[in-house]
Amino acid sequence: MRQLLSSIGLFLTFLVHAQFAPPGAQWTYDQEGGTYTMTVVGDTVLNGQVCSIIQGSSPSICWQSQAYTYQSGDTVFWSDDPYLPQFFELYRWNAQPGESWDVWSNGPVTVTYTVLSTGTTAVNGQTLRTLNVSATDTQQQWAQSSGVLVEHIGDTLFLFPWLVAFCDAMVPWPLRCYTDTSLGTFLRPGLSDCDPPPASTVFAPVGATWTYTQHYAFSADSALMVIECVGDTVIDGLPCSLLERTQGDGGCMPFHRYVTTVGDSVLFWCGADSSFQTLFDIGADIGDSWWMRADYNGSWMNGDTLTWTVTDTGSTVIDGLTLRTLEVAVQSTQNAGTAALSDGVIVERLGPSPYLFPWIFGACDGELNGPLRCYTDADISWLNPQFAQCALSVGLEELGNDRPFDVWPNPVEPGGTITIRPMRPMGPASLEVSDVLGRILGRWTLSGDPIVLRLPGTGVFLITWRDGSGTPATVRVVVR
Repeated sequence: MRQLLSSIGLFLTFLVHAQFAPPGAQWTYDQEGGTYTMTVVGDTVLNGQVCSIIQGSSPSICWQSQAYTYQSGDTVFWSDDPYLPQFFELYRWNAQPGESWDVWSNGPVTVTYTVLSTGTTAVNGQTLRTLNVSATDTQQQWAQSSGVLVEHIGDTLFLFPWLVAFCDAMVPWPLRCYTDTSLGTFLRPGLSDCDPPPASTVFAPVGATWTYTQHYAFSADSALMVIECVGDTVIDGLPCSLLERTQGDGGCMPFHRYVTTVGDSVLFWCGADSSFQTLFDIGADIGDSWWMRADYNGSWMNGDTLTWTVTDTGSTVIDGLTLRTLEVAVQSTQNAGTAALSDGVIVERLGPSPYLFPWIFGACDGELNGPLRCYTDADISWLNPQFAQCALSVGLEELGNDRPFDVWPNPVEPGGTITIRPMRPMGPASLEVSDVLGRILGRWTLSGDPIVLRLPGTGVFLITWRDGSGTPATVRVVVR
């Protein structure tokens, strides 16, 4: 009888220690653009040990997306190679402060965990051991760990060792939730659901249209660039809007066909590394920043990286909807020779004001799209106050580089001055300033020298040039 009880005790102890990575167990991690999962999909035998097969929701060369584990007593072992398996200690649940073990080794690089303290936590009525650890590596490639290991669940950053220096892709961390049939579901503190939050901002619904003026070097503005959301699709498990250029020459301006929304962040599919990159985060606060590779239609522009920093936040009302706004400054890591031309205002739904996607000065040899003339979707319609209409004007010439005069700055702050300069040799000419209702505010005879004016109040004003050609030329100036 005593021998039978002893056998039962050993069996119960085995059950406690055999709970890591049971069939169907799943770890779900936050990842920019959605979530990433690791799931026990089966078992196999390696080096005589029955191992769980843990597989990621998509393959990756940047983190361990498939591995094999088994548990012996208080220790969990793992290997990433099914053909020539070399097992390392992944977790040692009975470790004491000061103990350390090598979690992974490859050539000169070895990752080591050292226990700082121990404890317990309760999950669904079960008491689980915890270890607070530090992660180090021999080559200072920045071994990553949350510092908290939970029995049955593992590292609350990511299940397996990972080195920052190995990859700069969108890493899946931290752990969002863990679930299996024995323990139930563990949620990261502060979360009420394992599913990621739904989009809190609307961007690129089907039918949305952005219209930009299309400029060409040394010629008049003669075309429009129109981008339209024509449908939807799914990429890497994320629902995406499908964009098309429905009018205008594509030229060399960057264009990305797929965009998606996760929370307050709008992401686009980057062809340079086949991943999602942040276009903007409308929920960002002053001082917040995000970065992306300078993707140029599927190529990484000279290894350049762009960083957006929020300098101010606000809101605007369009057709009764209050939309958040960000003022941003953009910095290029290769600011000598390439400079991002996306400084300005980002408006919820509308996106960046200069052009929908960031681009690098010099990439188009004077050809560019922008500014945004108008935006429409099923809920709102917005017209840039710099323009009388979204279409290219017929009654008022829209002037290119062959214009007879230049107005700067435009727009101008209230109370500020504008300078009007002839752009070519001139004969007798006059200048007329009027408001949008056609009321004449002033007339001047031009002598060929620049003149400086201060426009009254705020709004849109028309500056008309008349000379011996018989065709007046008009520029709209916005005071705001």
